[in-house]
Amino acid sequence: MFGNLCLKCPDEIRGKCCYYTYTAYTTSNEKCFILLKHYCPYLNPETKKCNIFKERFKINPYCANIKTSIELGGLIEGCKYLKKHKKQLKESPVSLQIPKNIRSIDIKMIDYLNSISLHDFLRLFYPKLIML
Repeated sequence: MFGNLCLKCPDEIRGKCCYYTYTAYTTSNEKCFILLKHYCPYLNPETKKCNIFKERFKINPYCANIKTSIELGGLIEGCKYLKKHKKQLKESPVSLQIPKNIRSIDIKMIDYLNSISLHDFLRLFYPKLIML
C-alpha cells in the first residue's frame, strides 16, 4: 500500500493494489489487467494494510512505487491515487471484473494461477520473496 490516500480507499478495493495481476488480452486484442487471488505476503488480509509499509521497498524488491503503479496500470479502478494522477496513466487500471471477451488461453492461465498455492506462485514468479 502507498500511504495516506490508501486509508481513504473504499473498503471493497483497499489492499487490492497488493494483489498480483495477470496481463490478459481480449479477443479484439485489447490489453487488460486481471486481479489474481494471490496477494503480497506482507499484506495483512484482515486490516488490508502492509505489515512492512515503512521498509517495503527495502524488504520487498517487487513492491512498486506509486508512480510505477500508475504508469503500468497496477492500481484498481476507484483508487484515490488514480483520481489524483489521471494524466500520468498510460494503461487502463486493474478491473475487478473479468471482461467476457478474454482470450481462452488467458482464461486457462488465470484459472491455473488461481489454482496453485501462494508459495508455488511466488516460487515461480517472485523467487526473491521465497528467499527472504
